[in-house]
Amino acid sequence: MKKGILEMAYKAIKTDDEGTPMIPDNSNFFRALETYIKVFWFTILSDMGKISPQSLATAKQDYAWAVGSCETDMRRFDLAKAESFFNSFRTLIVRD
Repeated sequence: MKKGILEMAYKAIKTDDEGTPMIPDNSNFFRALETYIKVFWFTILSDMGKISPQSLATAKQDYAWAVGSCETDMRRFDLAKAESFFNSFRTLIVRD
């Protein structure tokens, strides 16, 4: 095909006017971020022998749950995506 229209779409991180990444206003995201920082800090403390390995393991488990919760929450449809999905799904139904 020599001529045609090509439509491209990609996912990107939202930025403000200055190019700074924007943080989503989502409680699950903040919880995941907080537990990430906690795991990072506990890893350093564990390497120094100041906390037990069990404390680090618990922090890592909390982080894993927080990230899973955040990922699930981020994958939910917003109204526009849900409407688009259901409209495309309706076209699959054979009408007589």
